[in-house]
Amino acid sequence: MKICRVLPRCMLACVCLLSCCAWAQVITQFSVGITGATGGITAGPDGNLWFTEQNGDRIGRITPLGVVTEFGAGITAGAAPLGITAGPDGNLWFTEFHGDRIGRITPTGVITEFSTGITAGSQPYGITAGPDGNLWFTESTGNRIGQITPGGVVVEFSAGITAGANPLGITAGPDGNLWFTEYNGDRIGRITTSTRAVEFYNASLDHYFFTWMADEIAKLDAGTQIKGWARTGYSFKIYALQQPKSVPVCRYYIPPALGDSHFFGRDVAECNATGRKFPGLVLEAWDFMQMFLPVAGTCPADTTPVYRVFSNRADANHRYMTDRALRDQMVAKGWLAEGDGPDLVAMCAPQ
Repeated sequence: MKICRVLPRCMLACVCLLSCCAWAQVITQFSVGITGATGGITAGPDGNLWFTEQNGDRIGRITPLGVVTEFGAGITAGAAPLGITAGPDGNLWFTEFHGDRIGRITPTGVITEFSTGITAGSQPYGITAGPDGNLWFTESTGNRIGQITPGGVVVEFSAGITAGANPLGITAGPDGNLWFTEYNGDRIGRITTSTRAVEFYNASLDHYFFTWMADEIAKLDAGTQIKGWARTGYSFKIYALQQPKSVPVCRYYIPPALGDSHFFGRDVAECNATGRKFPGLVLEAWDFMQMFLPVAGTCPADTTPVYRVFSNRADANHRYMTDRALRDQMVAKGWLAEGDGPDLVAMCAPQ
C-alpha cells in the first residue's frame, strides 16, 4: 500500500489578456516501509503524519519527506486499526474495528489499548478529538457514539440514534458539538457535549429560572406562550450528556399552590429525598443535565462552583449562579445560601 502527498504547483497562463495562476496538483506516492493496507491518517503533534494499517495491525508514522516507521507492539492480533486522530494529550488515538478497543500511541511509539466500557461487537470506526478534552468515536454496528477520556474511561451513548443507522465518520464542529454520519440511516447526527444554561427572570413573580433547552429558550424569548420572562444576561456551562464522575441533575416543577417554580436536585440522593418530602412536586426530568459534586465544598479540577440560594418565601424559588459576589448580593436581600463546605457550594459546572 502507499501513502500519497499532494502539492500545489502554480502554472502561469494568459486567458483573455488576464494573467492568472492556475493550480495543479503534484502527487507523490510513498510505499517504502509500508507493509499493510492503510486506513485513516492524521497530522501528529510531532510534525509527522500518522496512519493506520488495517490488515497489518500496525500504526505507521511518515515524515513530510516520506520516511516511514511502523509500530505494532501492543496491538492485539486481528484488531484492524482504522480511524486515527491527534488527541488533546499529545498522543495519537485510534479505533480497532475488529478488536472493539480504542488504542493510544505516544509519539515515541508506545501503544496502550482500552476495552473496558466498549460493548463487544460494536466495531469502533471513526474517532476525533472533542471540544470537551475527550476523544469521541463511532460504533458502527453497535449503533452508538462513544466517549473516552485521556485516562481511558469510556461512556457510550445511543439515545436518539435510529436503529441500524451505522454511524461511521465523526468530527468536531464549529458550534462546539460533535457531528457524525449515519451510513444506513441516510442522516447526519449531532451530539451535544456541553452547552450553556441561560437564566431568565420574571419581575411580577420575582422568580428566577434557567434552561439549556433550545425550544424552551425560544418560547421564553418570544413571550407568547410563556409570558413575563426576560433574560438576565447570566449563564453558565452545563453538560447535556453524562461525563466520567458526573451526576444527573433532576428538574422538578413546583405547582402554583407551592410556588409555581422549578427546583434542580443536584444528585440522585437529593432528587429522591425531594420527591419523598414533597410528593406534590412534578418530576419533569430525572437527568435534565449533568454536573459534578463538590467534596466538602471543593470542586474537582477544571470545574467551577455553582451556588444555590433559596427565596425563603411561601412561593418557593431558587436561583443558581457561578458568581459568588452575586450569591452574596442575593443573601443580603434575604435569600438563603445552600450547599456544602465553608463556601456553601451546591454543585460544580464545567469551565
